[in-house]
Amino acid sequence: MLGTMDPQIELFDADELCGHLVPAESIHRKLADLGDRLFSDADFADMYEARGRHSVPPSLLAKVMLLQTFEGTSDRETLHHVRCDLSWKVALHLPLQDEGFHHTVLTYFRERLRRSERPKRIFERFREVAIEAGLLTKRGTRVLDSTPILSAVQTEDTVSMVRSAMRRLLNLLDAETRQQAEAVLKRNDYDQLGKPAIEWDDEASRISLVDELARDALAVLEVLANLEVGPDIASTAEMLATVTGQDLEWDEPSGRFRIRRGVARDRVISTVDPEARHSRKSSQGHFNGYKAHVAVDPETEFISEIHVAPANVSDGAVAPDLLPELADEDSEITVVGDTAYGTGPTRVALGESGAAVVAKAPPEHNSTGGFPKSDFKIDLSAAAATCPAGVTTTHVSRHADGQRFQFPAVACAQCPLRGDCTSSARGRTLHVGPYEAILAQARAFQRTEEFKVQYNGTRPTVERVISRLVRRGGRKARHRGRLRVQHWLELKAAAENFARMTTLGLIWTGPDGWGLANTGDSRPAGTLFIARSAILARYVA
Repeated sequence: MLGTMDPQIELFDADELCGHLVPAESIHRKLADLGDRLFSDADFADMYEARGRHSVPPSLLAKVMLLQTFEGTSDRETLHHVRCDLSWKVALHLPLQDEGFHHTVLTYFRERLRRSERPKRIFERFREVAIEAGLLTKRGTRVLDSTPILSAVQTEDTVSMVRSAMRRLLNLLDAETRQQAEAVLKRNDYDQLGKPAIEWDDEASRISLVDELARDALAVLEVLANLEVGPDIASTAEMLATVTGQDLEWDEPSGRFRIRRGVARDRVISTVDPEARHSRKSSQGHFNGYKAHVAVDPETEFISEIHVAPANVSDGAVAPDLLPELADEDSEITVVGDTAYGTGPTRVALGESGAAVVAKAPPEHNSTGGFPKSDFKIDLSAAAATCPAGVTTTHVSRHADGQRFQFPAVACAQCPLRGDCTSSARGRTLHVGPYEAILAQARAFQRTEEFKVQYNGTRPTVERVISRLVRRGGRKARHRGRLRVQHWLELKAAAENFARMTTLGLIWTGPDGWGLANTGDSRPAGTLFIARSAILARYVA
């Protein structure tokens, strides 16, 4: 049953007695001043039943979780602060003698929020406040970028994953079905945690172990294939099939199963967090987990949207999800991003949604080190291409992934620029993809001074925002599963947005609602607004 905060101030209210000790610029002081205007218990009424014991007031829990994510504390540490930290008591308007509540209440509240019809309501509340205060509009610029979020679980090797999935599946089966499954197993040590007891220095023992694990997995799955099972057993059986099939393969010469050569696409790296993936941030740096994709208003450094995806999902694929403003027909949004957002498919998708794109196109390269495609004059309407030596070809063939121009072998053989172009005896071949026209325009624009001013004037803001987002434990996920990581990062983004808005002068003006303490233009000086129409003219046909 919904519990509510008592509006009456208690005799030993921490803010009344000790509020002057909390620095005015701190988030604790700002939350004490504005928190009651941000959340009310009625905002969370749909999450509670009409009967039962009164809950801890949800408006209090929402403010506690904001402070928790801002400072990066665990649930137990958070409740210690609620009980003993004077600044927390001031921020939450608690009396000095308040003992708080059990730390598991936060777990239950997060789960209620996640399962509700509006799981993003805390993050969305700050977006509503920002719009009302004039700090966020549907006409402006959004800078997009992503950052790695490390998984909360340890990456497992093949043997550990197969054994873990098998152990979990056997534990879910009823006694009769488990007996049938165990009757077909070659090994009987799946209840044992850790690595199996074999001679790991002996190659024959390792090969035999892998073969037995694969045969046991196939045998158990065959037993379950003829039975009607519940959703939990079905999903665990699917996980067993996935981790076995992605890492093991049949070796015909030896007549055994062996570790697969190479890495399967979209490989599961853990049975504990099956949505986490492996990815690279650079050629040297790799990580396991997720990526947090953010959209930032460069003028206010407000996080307008955040989306968590598995680490191997490309930045461009998530870009449309970061721009909910585009659903409004009156929106005028310019997207600024790095090369990941400058690919042809991403430019087309954003352009069709109504957004302009300022991003660097993917770099050109020739595998032989010769002239790149940009050194050729390509006329798609005339189906002709001219090389740097002035030779024009109209010999073009169409393929599923674009067109291919073939220059005459005789002309290439006699060309003085041949050493800088091609070593093929058939002559230079030029592949033109389906997005060649839009990428050519983008590359021409990014060489202009106008692009440099627009790109360099806004792009760095997202790096500053991300550094604030991942500080105090934000680089490593505290939860397992994409949706839980999403909810956790939304709370962190909400806390950072609140801190940023108060820095810009957010106040409650009474009848006029939310506003800014400073006069005149509410946006910081020295910011840059990009005209949408000029950019659209370059990229959208």
